[in-house]
Amino acid sequence: MLPPVILCQFRKDGIDEATETTLGIYGCDLIQESGILLRLPQAVVATGQVLFHRFYCKKSFARLNVKKVAASSVWLASKLEENPRKASQATNRNGDTDNATCKSTRKPKLLH
Repeated sequence: MLPPVILCQFRKDGIDEATETTLGIYGCDLIQESGILLRLPQAVVATGQVLFHRFYCKKSFARLNVKKVAASSVWLASKLEENPRKASQATNRNGDTDNATCKSTRKPKLLH
């Protein structure tokens, strides 16, 4: 649970709780699909999802693109877990997940 001060900060940007939750799930789905396409171990994917959530604990979904943060989280997690991938691979694969290969049934209207 986030402290009320942080919650108020998100609400100032005009993002309600349902949208915030949907975007968080969507970002994690993108990270999961990217991990599968890049053949990364599940530990890397889980680390990427943690990094994604920790990033958005401090920054608002209204200010930064979810897809770019998800791709960056995959790239950084691969480095941290010593299973490196090139940045271009992480961003290209993240773009692939927007096509028909994405299993996510939740494709929210993105804010950017």
